[in-house]
Amino acid sequence: MEPQELDAARRQAYALRQSFQFVKAREVLQAALRSPAAELWYDLGKTEEESGRPEAAIKAYQAGIEQAQESGQLLLLAQLREAQGLAYQDLGEEEQAVECHEAALAILKQLPEKEAGLFPAKVAKHLGELYFDRGDTALARSHFRSALTLLQLYIGQGEGFICLEAATVALQLAGVEIRAGGDNVGTALHLIAGAERWLDELDQDDSIVEERFAEARFLKRHCEQIMNK
Repeated sequence: MEPQELDAARRQAYALRQSFQFVKAREVLQAALRSPAAELWYDLGKTEEESGRPEAAIKAYQAGIEQAQESGQLLLLAQLREAQGLAYQDLGEEEQAVECHEAALAILKQLPEKEAGLFPAKVAKHLGELYFDRGDTALARSHFRSALTLLQLYIGQGEGFICLEAATVALQLAGVEIRAGGDNVGTALHLIAGAERWLDELDQDDSIVEERFAEARFLKRHCEQIMNK
Protein backbone atom coordinates (compact mmCIF):
# COMPACT_ATOMS: atom_id res chain seq x y z
CA MET A 1 0.00 0.00 0.00
CA GLU A 2 1.33 3.41 -0.98
CA PRO A 3 1.80 6.00 1.81
CA GLN A 4 -1.02 8.17 0.47
CA GLU A 5 -3.37 5.17 0.40
CA LEU A 6 -2.38 4.30 3.96
CA ASP A 7 -3.07 7.86 5.10
CA ALA A 8 -6.42 7.88 3.32
CA ALA A 9 -7.48 4.63 5.00
CA ARG A 10 -6.45 5.92 8.41
CA ARG A 11 -8.30 9.21 7.91
CA GLN A 12 -11.43 7.41 6.76
CA ALA A 13 -11.35 5.02 9.70
CA TYR A 14 -10.73 7.87 12.14
CA ALA A 15 -13.72 9.80 10.79
CA LEU A 16 -15.87 6.70 11.17
CA ARG A 17 -14.66 6.20 14.74
CA GLN A 18 -15.50 9.80 15.58
CA SER A 19 -19.06 9.18 14.43
CA PHE A 20 -19.20 5.91 16.41
CA GLN A 21 -19.37 3.78 13.25
CA PHE A 22 -16.99 1.22 14.68
CA VAL A 23 -18.06 -1.68 12.45
CA LYS A 24 -17.39 0.32 9.28
CA ALA A 25 -14.11 1.61 10.69
CA ARG A 26 -13.07 -1.96 11.43
CA GLU A 27 -13.94 -3.02 7.88
CA VAL A 28 -11.90 -0.19 6.36
CA LEU A 29 -8.86 -1.04 8.46
CA GLN A 30 -9.10 -4.78 7.97
CA ALA A 31 -9.26 -4.27 4.22
CA ALA A 32 -6.22 -2.01 4.33
CA LEU A 33 -4.34 -4.52 6.49
CA ARG A 34 -4.00 -6.84 3.53
CA SER A 35 -0.90 -4.72 2.98
CA PRO A 36 0.97 -4.96 6.31
CA ALA A 37 1.39 -1.67 8.17
CA ALA A 38 1.91 -1.34 11.91
CA GLU A 39 0.07 2.00 11.93
CA LEU A 40 -3.11 0.28 10.79
CA TRP A 41 -2.90 -2.24 13.60
CA TYR A 42 -2.67 0.70 16.00
CA ASP A 43 -5.79 2.24 14.49
CA LEU A 44 -7.61 -1.09 14.55
CA GLY A 45 -6.68 -1.49 18.21
CA LYS A 46 -8.13 1.94 18.97
CA THR A 47 -11.28 1.04 17.07
CA GLU A 48 -11.68 -2.16 19.07
CA GLU A 49 -11.01 -0.36 22.34
CA GLU A 50 -13.46 2.44 21.64
CA SER A 51 -16.13 -0.11 20.75
CA GLY A 52 -15.67 -1.83 24.12
CA ARG A 53 -13.52 -4.76 22.98
CA PRO A 54 -10.24 -4.44 24.93
CA GLU A 55 -9.24 -8.08 24.37
CA ALA A 56 -9.47 -7.61 20.60
CA ALA A 57 -7.58 -4.33 20.95
CA ILE A 58 -4.72 -6.08 22.74
CA LYS A 59 -4.43 -8.61 19.92
CA ALA A 60 -4.40 -5.86 17.30
CA TYR A 61 -1.73 -3.94 19.19
CA GLN A 62 0.35 -7.11 19.51
CA ALA A 63 0.24 -7.64 15.75
CA GLY A 64 1.34 -4.03 15.29
CA ILE A 65 4.13 -4.47 17.84
CA GLU A 66 5.53 -7.39 15.90
CA GLN A 67 5.49 -5.43 12.64
CA ALA A 68 6.95 -2.30 14.22
CA GLN A 69 9.76 -4.36 15.70
CA GLU A 70 10.55 -5.82 12.29
CA SER A 71 10.52 -2.41 10.61
CA GLY A 72 12.42 -0.65 13.40
CA GLN A 73 9.71 1.98 13.98
CA LEU A 74 10.64 2.78 17.56
CA LEU A 75 8.23 5.64 18.23
CA LEU A 76 5.31 3.68 16.83
CA LEU A 77 6.46 0.65 18.81
CA ALA A 78 6.34 2.72 22.00
CA GLN A 79 2.87 4.01 21.08
CA LEU A 80 1.63 0.48 20.51
CA ARG A 81 3.05 -0.74 23.82
CA GLU A 82 1.50 2.20 25.68
CA ALA A 83 -1.87 1.61 24.00
CA GLN A 84 -1.69 -2.07 24.86
CA GLY A 85 -0.93 -1.14 28.46
CA LEU A 86 -4.02 1.05 28.63
CA ALA A 87 -6.14 -1.78 27.24
CA TYR A 88 -4.80 -4.08 29.96
CA GLN A 89 -5.68 -1.39 32.51
CA ASP A 90 -9.24 -1.39 31.20
CA LEU A 91 -9.32 -5.11 31.94
CA GLY A 92 -7.88 -4.58 35.42
CA GLU A 93 -4.76 -6.56 34.55
CA GLU A 94 -2.24 -4.30 36.26
CA GLU A 95 0.83 -6.54 35.98
CA GLN A 96 0.55 -6.69 32.20
CA ALA A 97 -0.20 -2.96 32.08
CA VAL A 98 2.95 -2.13 34.04
CA GLU A 99 5.00 -4.40 31.80
CA CYS A 100 3.69 -2.65 28.68
CA HIS A 101 4.26 0.86 30.00
CA GLU A 102 7.73 0.02 31.29
CA ALA A 103 8.56 -1.39 27.85
CA ALA A 104 7.23 1.77 26.18
CA LEU A 105 9.35 3.95 28.46
CA ALA A 106 12.46 1.88 27.75
CA ILE A 107 11.89 2.28 24.01
CA LEU A 108 11.38 6.04 24.33
CA LYS A 109 14.71 6.38 26.12
CA GLN A 110 16.37 5.17 22.92
CA LEU A 111 14.92 8.07 20.93
CA PRO A 112 16.24 11.63 20.63
CA GLU A 113 14.43 13.97 23.04
CA LYS A 114 13.00 15.97 20.15
CA GLU A 115 11.40 12.87 18.64
CA ALA A 116 10.06 11.51 21.92
CA GLY A 117 8.65 14.90 22.96
CA LEU A 118 6.21 14.74 25.87
CA PHE A 119 5.36 11.09 25.30
CA PRO A 120 7.68 9.85 28.10
CA ALA A 121 5.80 12.09 30.55
CA LYS A 122 2.51 10.52 29.50
CA VAL A 123 3.83 7.00 30.01
CA ALA A 124 5.53 7.90 33.30
CA LYS A 125 2.20 9.29 34.52
CA HIS A 126 0.49 5.97 33.73
CA LEU A 127 3.17 4.14 35.70
CA GLY A 128 2.92 6.55 38.62
CA GLU A 129 -0.81 5.91 38.82
CA LEU A 130 -0.38 2.15 38.65
CA TYR A 131 2.33 2.05 41.30
CA PHE A 132 0.37 4.42 43.54
CA ASP A 133 -2.66 2.14 43.33
CA ARG A 134 -0.42 -0.77 44.27
CA GLY A 135 0.90 1.12 47.31
CA ASP A 136 4.46 1.45 45.98
CA THR A 137 5.17 5.01 47.11
CA ALA A 138 8.80 5.06 46.00
CA LEU A 139 8.13 4.03 42.40
CA ALA A 140 5.01 6.19 42.16
CA ARG A 141 7.04 9.20 43.33
CA SER A 142 9.85 8.43 40.90
CA HIS A 143 7.58 8.24 37.87
CA PHE A 144 5.43 11.24 38.79
CA ARG A 145 8.57 13.32 39.36
CA SER A 146 9.96 12.22 36.02
CA ALA A 147 6.72 13.21 34.29
CA LEU A 148 6.52 16.56 36.07
CA THR A 149 10.15 17.43 35.30
CA LEU A 150 9.60 16.86 31.59
CA LEU A 151 6.29 18.74 31.51
CA GLN A 152 7.88 21.75 33.20
CA LEU A 153 10.37 22.00 30.33
CA TYR A 154 7.48 22.59 27.93
CA ILE A 155 5.42 25.03 30.01
CA GLY A 156 5.23 28.44 28.38
CA GLN A 157 5.24 27.12 24.83
CA GLY A 158 1.65 28.18 24.24
CA GLU A 159 -0.08 24.87 24.94
CA GLY A 160 -2.66 25.12 27.71
CA PHE A 161 -2.95 21.37 28.06
CA ILE A 162 0.66 21.26 29.28
CA CYS A 163 -0.24 23.46 32.26
CA LEU A 164 -3.22 21.21 32.93
CA GLU A 165 -1.12 18.06 32.72
CA ALA A 166 1.59 19.56 34.92
CA ALA A 167 -1.00 20.57 37.51
CA THR A 168 -2.56 17.11 37.40
CA VAL A 169 0.76 15.35 37.92
CA ALA A 170 1.77 17.80 40.66
CA LEU A 171 -1.43 16.98 42.54
CA GLN A 172 -0.85 13.26 42.06
CA LEU A 173 2.67 13.65 43.38
CA ALA A 174 1.30 15.64 46.32
CA GLY A 175 -0.94 12.67 47.07
CA VAL A 176 2.13 10.44 47.16
CA GLU A 177 3.90 12.78 49.59
CA ILE A 178 0.82 12.97 51.82
CA ARG A 179 0.70 9.19 51.94
CA ALA A 180 4.38 9.14 52.90
CA GLY A 181 3.60 11.51 55.81
CA GLY A 182 6.05 13.28 58.10
CA ASP A 183 8.11 16.07 56.58
CA ASN A 184 6.74 15.14 53.16
CA VAL A 185 3.57 17.10 53.94
CA GLY A 186 5.51 20.33 53.40
CA THR A 187 6.60 19.06 50.01
CA ALA A 188 2.98 18.23 49.23
CA LEU A 189 1.87 21.79 50.04
CA HIS A 190 4.58 23.16 47.76
CA LEU A 191 3.37 20.91 44.93
CA ILE A 192 -0.24 21.95 45.50
CA ALA A 193 0.72 25.62 45.32
CA GLY A 194 2.54 24.98 42.04
CA ALA A 195 -0.47 23.16 40.64
CA GLU A 196 -2.73 26.08 41.55
CA ARG A 197 -0.42 28.52 39.78
CA TRP A 198 -0.59 26.46 36.59
CA LEU A 199 -4.35 26.15 36.87
CA ASP A 200 -4.60 29.93 37.21
CA GLU A 201 -3.25 30.14 33.66
CA LEU A 202 -6.24 28.25 32.28
CA ASP A 203 -9.92 28.88 31.58
CA GLN A 204 -11.50 28.97 35.03
CA ASP A 205 -14.88 27.88 33.65
CA ASP A 206 -13.51 24.65 32.22
CA SER A 207 -14.97 21.68 34.10
CA ILE A 208 -11.66 19.82 34.27
CA VAL A 209 -9.89 22.89 35.64
CA GLU A 210 -12.63 23.21 38.26
CA GLU A 211 -12.12 19.56 39.21
CA ARG A 212 -8.38 20.09 39.63
CA PHE A 213 -8.94 23.13 41.85
CA ALA A 214 -11.32 21.04 43.96
CA GLU A 215 -8.67 18.32 44.25
CA ALA A 216 -6.11 20.93 45.29
CA ARG A 217 -8.42 22.24 48.02
CA PHE A 218 -9.09 18.72 49.25
CA LEU A 219 -5.40 17.84 49.41
CA LYS A 220 -4.59 21.13 51.12
CA ARG A 221 -7.18 20.45 53.83
CA HIS A 222 -5.74 16.99 54.27
CA CYS A 223 -2.27 18.47 54.77
CA GLU A 224 -3.59 20.96 57.32
CA GLN A 225 -5.32 18.19 59.25
CA ILE A 226 -2.08 16.21 59.40
CA MET A 227 -0.08 19.23 60.52
CA ASN A 228 -2.62 20.12 63.23
CA LYS A 229 -2.55 16.69 64.83
